[in-house]
Amino acid sequence: MNNTRDMTCEGIVLRVIKYKNHHAMFRFITPDNGVIQCSVTGLNNSKKNFSGVISNLNYLNLELTKPANSEIYNVKNAHLISALADVNNYACFKYQSAGGELFTKIENYLEEDYADLFRLLLNYLGYLPKIKTNQIAIFWRFLIHYYYILGIPINLQACSECNKKLTESIYYSLNNHALICSNCAPKHQVKSITPNSQTLLIQLPTIGRIIDDLSINEQEKKEINELLLAHLSHSLHKDITLKSLGI
Repeated sequence: MNNTRDMTCEGIVLRVIKYKNHHAMFRFITPDNGVIQCSVTGLNNSKKNFSGVISNLNYLNLELTKPANSEIYNVKNAHLISALADVNNYACFKYQSAGGELFTKIENYLEEDYADLFRLLLNYLGYLPKIKTNQIAIFWRFLIHYYYILGIPINLQACSECNKKLTESIYYSLNNHALICSNCAPKHQVKSITPNSQTLLIQLPTIGRIIDDLSINEQEKKEINELLLAHLSHSLHKDITLKSLGI
């Protein structure tokens, strides 16, 4: 009786944890199986040629086997399709890493979302190195798409209570963790948003068109990062942090 499951799949390495010099565990997102956990031995074995292949944000083709009583896949062979991490550009790599880290924050994604989530991450990692400035705005846009796929969208165009178009004087509601207009603000416990951050949030869906013209200071980066992650934390009922961004 065969007690193992063999499969070949493509995917992106999200996070690698190495043990000594030859063994590693890593999380791997695929379009057909979602996020899976893998184990690999022989990292420094020249015959297996895994060294440098099993690395964060590498796009790989893997041959895997999984014992019937285990949730962990063992790597038989690994082939590099593309190294997506732009390690020579610190800002780009930081936001690429944050995108990969984000996908590890949920234990189980819905099967119907696997392909969309994989495609979102693959496109984001490939697109970000083409952006020369204000990469963080592309990360924010990536978050918005991620939330939409998960079914927890945050509306940046209309007040979450009265549905009035958001233009200026908007607030973040601590009651429903969404944006509200100034008319609805007195009914909520709110967090103020600085004027430029308000403008950036409203522009996010189409921000790629004006990316080179933006001016984003450190306060605004921190403010919008915390606001967008607060929405995720509230929706998932757990505290979400991203070490890649120091938050």
